[in-house]
Amino acid sequence: MPAPALASDVISAAQSHHGAAGYTGAEDAARGGREAQRTPVSVTSPIAELLWAMQLAPSGGNSQPWHLTPHSGGIDIRIAKQRSSAMDVAFRGSYLSIGAAAFNARVVAAHQGLSAWVSPFPCGPDFDMVATVAVSAAPGERIPGETVPDADLAELHPAMMARATNRHPGRRRSLDPAVSGALQADATAEGARLRLITDPDQMAAVAELIAESDRIRYLTPHLHRELMSELRWPGRDRTDAGIDIRTLAMDATDLAKLEVVARADVMARLADWDAGIALGDHTRERVAASSALALVTMPVDEPASYVRGGMAVERIWVRAEQHGLGVQPLSPVFLYARSAEEREELSPEFSDRLHSLSRRFAALLGLFAGEAPMLLLRLSHDVPAPFRSERLTAVEVLACGPAGPGDRPTALAPTALPDIPVVPLPVVAAHTAVTPPDLVFDASPIHSGSTASGHLIDGHTEDGSS
Repeated sequence: MPAPALASDVISAAQSHHGAAGYTGAEDAARGGREAQRTPVSVTSPIAELLWAMQLAPSGGNSQPWHLTPHSGGIDIRIAKQRSSAMDVAFRGSYLSIGAAAFNARVVAAHQGLSAWVSPFPCGPDFDMVATVAVSAAPGERIPGETVPDADLAELHPAMMARATNRHPGRRRSLDPAVSGALQADATAEGARLRLITDPDQMAAVAELIAESDRIRYLTPHLHRELMSELRWPGRDRTDAGIDIRTLAMDATDLAKLEVVARADVMARLADWDAGIALGDHTRERVAASSALALVTMPVDEPASYVRGGMAVERIWVRAEQHGLGVQPLSPVFLYARSAEEREELSPEFSDRLHSLSRRFAALLGLFAGEAPMLLLRLSHDVPAPFRSERLTAVEVLACGPAGPGDRPTALAPTALPDIPVVPLPVVAAHTAVTPPDLVFDASPIHSGSTASGHLIDGHTEDGSS
């Protein structure tokens, strides 16, 4: 089906009451703010899969930091800054997640026989529009700016739709050279570099650095609060954002420990003693049970690099799962802090130690000057199928617009949230595709100044979804 038809389905659903894209509420204000009757709209065309696949992308703390705006030429992706956190320094983690979402759109387009082209920051890095995904109007049609279509993307579609964070411990085995080669080729295709660490001693050394970073995160009050605020307990909390505790792959003993480390007074006492080395044991154990660590980097440290790096991370992640590996992102506190000021803001008490950890990490991994780490992935063999967490409803991520390149979009019908059912992701075996749900949302007028009830999620790049 031609891409304009795909986009027009959502445009007509979101804006049928006024018949024009870029609606900002001015029309309703001009006629006295009278509201049209609400009309639930179900989107069942291929655009539903495109948007749903973008929502399935990994994000720090499963925060889903994006607003998606379909239009006649594709989809614009704006950052949802209210879903950021302290560890998302300069929104670098959010940009990475948006790049992963854009990659998923490319895969779906290829699966549908269409071409897609991603432009990071089309209006410049100072605007909220982080990327735009142009989609061809018909199979075989080329998009301006596109180079050679990547036929390899279409065959990644099943694994992409089934991608998940797998926190289970695995069994250490050697990576098949063919798998290593495929992962390296994927990194190169996206302009990234991949370092695969398979030596047990080097992996243990990296694990020690991350474990110390974990300890600092627990002992820094505002980082500890954010970490605990990520957790979602079924039956008590909304589980369509944040980290559903069922995704943590913890047994009863681990969950009992979690209740202890959740206590701010206990963490404060450990900080006073500069103690708590055991707070990093979980990371040490998981890395020891892994086959490899995979560090994705970009050659230049700039906002667009994180969008492109996100596409590389997602491509490598999906490829690894396609070959039967379990994947878990590891995001040390220092990962996105690039200056003394940023480290000081992250943790005033431990900023010097974060600097030391960052330097030791770069030396251990052999990073070049200016090379920007995107994300570290833990790769494991023989892991059980993970529990997949949910996603925000379409009403919370789809947006009207654009009214201008730097304007923030208006979220669709926040007042309808109680009436919109959460669409859960079932527990599925690895590489089992999930059928996208119909996107149902309220098409009533949206007035200037209205915003979504923005589920504030804070967190690191341990994606709770996937």
